[in-house]
Amino acid sequence: MSEATTELATELASGGIPTANMLRRHWEKARMELGLRDDDLFVFHTTRHTCATRLVDAGVNPFVIQEWLGHKSIETTRRYAYVRPENLDAALIKVELFRTAANENSQTTAGFGGSSISSTGGAKRPVSAKR
Repeated sequence: MSEATTELATELASGGIPTANMLRRHWEKARMELGLRDDDLFVFHTTRHTCATRLVDAGVNPFVIQEWLGHKSIETTRRYAYVRPENLDAALIKVELFRTAANENSQTTAGFGGSSISSTGGAKRPVSAKR
């Protein structure tokens, strides 16, 4: 491990916050190693977008992401967090699984008279596939 990496790791492990100079040194070193030293669009601020997108990928609630990033508006968070096409595919699968489970549940309970009043006189609570 390099001296700079050891310095940063020690600072983080002790619960401290790295200094701006420390972060800048690591960022510039990473840019050089990636061959992006002269890329004006590859800026440190980009990491906020990466963080937000990875939180979305992990299924974190958008309001939690909003708080994490310190945004006052959920609209700002929406500009930071990108939804990947594979996440849309996964959402479609979840909807289909829910629809199938709900359909099977309605077929299973259909043979029980269909009354919405329980034997105690109160309304029956609908059965959901997931709570």
